[in-house]
Amino acid sequence: MKYNKLHIHVILLAGLCSVLSCKMIRPSVQGRETIPYVRALLADSLSGRYGLIRSYDSGTSVGSIAVIGDPETCLMLSDEFLACDRFDNIHGTRRSDRLPDFAGEVISLYMDEACAPYQPYIPNLADSLRKVTVANALSALDTVCLLAPFNVESTVSKDRAKVLILSNSLTSQYGRSDIDTLIRASGKKIPLLSPAHAMIDQVLSSGQRAFNIGVWTDSLTVASGVFPSVFSADYKTRKASGSTLTAVTPEPEGDIVKRFYSFLDKWKESAAPLPLDAILLDDYGVNIDLLTAEIQKIRREETTEMLRYSKMLSKDLMFVDIVGALTTECYRTLRKTNRFTHNIAYPKAALYQTVSAYEGSRLILTDERYISFETRMFMEENAPLTMRFYVQN
Repeated sequence: MKYNKLHIHVILLAGLCSVLSCKMIRPSVQGRETIPYVRALLADSLSGRYGLIRSYDSGTSVGSIAVIGDPETCLMLSDEFLACDRFDNIHGTRRSDRLPDFAGEVISLYMDEACAPYQPYIPNLADSLRKVTVANALSALDTVCLLAPFNVESTVSKDRAKVLILSNSLTSQYGRSDIDTLIRASGKKIPLLSPAHAMIDQVLSSGQRAFNIGVWTDSLTVASGVFPSVFSADYKTRKASGSTLTAVTPEPEGDIVKRFYSFLDKWKESAAPLPLDAILLDDYGVNIDLLTAEIQKIRREETTEMLRYSKMLSKDLMFVDIVGALTTECYRTLRKTNRFTHNIAYPKAALYQTVSAYEGSRLILTDERYISFETRMFMEENAPLTMRFYVQN
């Protein structure tokens, strides 16, 4: 039912998105013209929506970590932000200190109930998805939201975002560049993180040599070409120096180990360069520890089949998962820009969601009257830490 509602909504949204002309047209960082919605915002410098970016204070640590996207990825990423302990919070070194990395921070979830899932937008309604992504980011930068979807007077104050995190890999291509265009035009320095960029950055920052990168993702994301497009557009220097990136979809059936071997078999069939140096896990449900243990089994080369797989893999093969890459990049960004609150308290979560409206969607404070049954069940099963804050509401 949710899937059918999506088709109805995006078709209406596409019809409402008229082509707007303006004098100030800036190309996005991916080398393509931005969408009419962004051009209209740039043309009207007094626009209330664009003002949300222009009024951003780059020098303050006040604000929340905004996680923006479909409910499922937002919830899984939120629980990681609430619990992760990869760094020493005093020295910033990669070492657990038994204190949550984001102590004192507020993780604000902007769950896009109105427009998710995003896959059906591609390819015919790609510009509509770009507009949705931009609109959600602007909502995260706002200081108010609605209490009820159909009463625009029922507003409640909220934290504005100090960093924007896109949780769905499709928005790495469809929307990120448009948000970046607005940020660049404003002259502000608003941290903007996306899955594809965070994972690719983690690999390439580990050394100056050429890397053969594989992406483990679903078939719809492979068909959309998100990762190759981002790599070609934003990592031209590394591509020119010999680094490669190929996206592959493992078989959906079977346990994680069987799916891993399916990934390697399909990588071999794709004729991608060998050896494989890094695997980007664009899948929130993959357990890296299980894959690492399987790599050790392959290294022992006890059978001819294992020897075949061993020859495919670099001796320094690394796994980069989506939650680890985004939380790590966020931690380093907040530390580098001195945006941590430094409050001695456990991190908290604040939950918001979009609801369908004639003009597109509206942001409300999440409550049981409007959250979908599917999202509620997913939260109970996969995001218990975040669930506590939902129940408190």
